Amino acid sequence: MDFGDVFEMFFGGGFGQGSSSGHRKSRGRDLRYDMEITLEEAATGIKKNITVEKPEICEDCDGKGGEDYDKCGDCNGTGVKRVRQQTPFGIFESRVTCKKCQGHGEIIKNTCSKCKGKGVIHQKKTIEVNIPAGVDSGAQLRLKEEGEAVKNGTTGDLYVFIDVLKHKYFEREDDDILLEIPISVTQAMLGDEVEVPTLEGKAMLKIPKGTQPETTFRMKNKGIQHLNHPGTGDQLVKIKVEIPEKLTKKQETLIKEFDKELGKRKSFLERLFG
Repeated sequence: MDFGDVFEMFFGGGFGQGSSSGHRKSRGRDLRYDMEITLEEAATGIKKNITVEKPEICEDCDGKGGEDYDKCGDCNGTGVKRVRQQTPFGIFESRVTCKKCQGHGEIIKNTCSKCKGKGVIHQKKTIEVNIPAGVDSGAQLRLKEEGEAVKNGTTGDLYVFIDVLKHKYFEREDDDILLEIPISVTQAMLGDEVEVPTLEGKAMLKIPKGTQPETTFRMKNKGIQHLNHPGTGDQLVKIKVEIPEKLTKKQETLIKEFDKELGKRKSFLERLFG
């Protein structure tokens, strides 16, 4: 099935239920299915099969409930009956659904043995769902006529509610993904090239010399595909410099020697006010 013909995107709102009134053609109820997907699946889109148990049109009788019909004698084939009521203001006449034929205007002579005249059978159906890239939690996918089927009526729709699972490493911000990585003081001072995870696998990130704590690097096009227009978000990598809590005597000595090599430095107030 073509995505454009089958799906409609909804953000917010709800889904309704079909109803019938009088001789109007009935409509099956809309159904709901809750689906969990990973952040990787939301980033690139995916096709998934779901199984839904619901009333389906009986194939043996094509949803008619049987064969050979007689016109309903109670409503004379109209599906409705006129009811007259005496009130203090006079006689009022209203039209109600015929109970004998349930508004169909016909009575089945030979009932279908498979569906017992109901026209529908409660059974499981496997449906392929095409989840577009860029969806987020709360998105709803509408599958037309995949809801509840009814005899002599139209089938309702199926609404798939999307919930994107929390990721082990990444946080999502619109179509960008955020990641924090720890590096050592030495790596921050001397620079390095480190391996970082992405939604597509591992990639190398260059850490320049003199990188400061909380610096954020942008990895272009490593985020989530945009839902409504071309392009992809980025991956933002924030640097967390790890300061060792315990040092050996040798390490302390080397650090003190290094500090001397830096020379005399201005105090914080001197740097702030000159």
